[in-house]
Amino acid sequence: MTSFYHKIQETALRSLDEYGRKYKYIQNVTTSVQTNTGKKVTTSTEYNIIAVKSSYSVKEVDGERILMSDIRLVVAAPLQFIPRIGDIVVIEGKSYKLLNYTPTQPSDVIINYQFQLRG
Repeated sequence: MTSFYHKIQETALRSLDEYGRKYKYIQNVTTSVQTNTGKKVTTSTEYNIIAVKSSYSVKEVDGERILMSDIRLVVAAPLQFIPRIGDIVVIEGKSYKLLNYTPTQPSDVIINYQFQLRG
């Protein structure tokens, strides 16, 4: 079964590579806290992701969990990192916060991810 899902993952990656775009993905990690000031020291790591951008349908928008202005990204897997809520995706020069993500994972293989972003 696993080899079947690896083939699906490869097909999804080829499709996203052909029809998607590269976006900058930024993870900010608190590496330490200064003892004299209590200020957090943060390190940023940037990655490139390949994704297709879309919007949510009117039926999906509830005005709280999903807003009309939210962006849906279908992101190619595998990733070089583990997504975290609060990470940043830069689209056309504007930063969007990762609110939610869902892997498409019918087995031990992740086919792709769906990211919900808010600016």
